Amino acid sequence: MTLRNFFAGPGEGQGHLAWEDFDPVKLQRYHDEGRSVFLDFTADWCLTCKMNEKLVFETADVVARLKAKNVVAMRADETDDTPKTAAIARLRESLGARSIPFLAVFPGDDWANVYTHKDVITKSQFLGILDRLP
Repeated sequence: MTLRNFFAGPGEGQGHLAWEDFDPVKLQRYHDEGRSVFLDFTADWCLTCKMNEKLVFETADVVARLKAKNVVAMRADETDDTPKTAAIARLRESLGARSIPFLAVFPGDDWANVYTHKDVITKSQFLGILDRLP
């Protein structure tokens, strides 16, 4: 298996997450509605980001947990240099990260206490974060 084939397609569990593109208006709406949001800061050129996606985020048990908790999965893609990318980078930096991969999980009942994680994350670490959500 080539590296390119490994990173193509959904993860080992074939979870097929329904990703939404980052949109600050939607993010605010979900906050107003009291919904939890998982925000993945990523880029096409980031192999570690793709590894997290393949081995953690797209696995069947993670996808099932996100659905059970009614969590919105939002992708903050920093692949291209655009005004939107600059806004994503400012948000990421305001949450304490200078680089990717980085993730933030906003609990629907307490957006002030966001869960963040830098670099590689394991499935058990991510499920642990999701278990803390309402």
